[in-house]
Amino acid sequence: MAELATTESNLPEGYDNGNIFAKILRGEIPSYKVFETDHAYAMLDAFPVTRFHCLIIPKAPSIDASDLSPENAAGFFKDLPMLVSIVKKASGAPAVKVISNCGAEAGQEVFHTHFHIIPKFKKGESGQSSSGMVNSEEATESVTLLRAQMPKVADSQTE
Repeated sequence: MAELATTESNLPEGYDNGNIFAKILRGEIPSYKVFETDHAYAMLDAFPVTRFHCLIIPKAPSIDASDLSPENAAGFFKDLPMLVSIVKKASGAPAVKVISNCGAEAGQEVFHTHFHIIPKFKKGESGQSSSGMVNSEEATESVTLLRAQMPKVADSQTE
């Protein structure tokens, strides 16, 4: 299970330890995990804009990217290329959009640092757009297909 290192002394000012990503990291609510490392947790977005839309979140508590220490950022960001690669391979998309909204005015809704990895297709091609919350059957199938694209070294990180 993911571990969110939180004590009142190491939380960024204004960080809500009850946010949904903190709860996922503590195992209080479920998610569709793609992989987990010492610094990051990757999962399907619960409200995807297209199939295989994933999120990657740092295990360190931070409101947005500006709150990550250089050490936590280095650990977290080293895992981003793997997720981008497996999303492209599993979805068949020629490209992905990597987005992080930092602050309410930028559109951030959950105030724990997170990056969206969204498959993008050529104009006129469909990424099987979703609407609403992902259903269990599609999510389970998507996670299986995503994990199948992972490097063999990372297999132990998916359980």
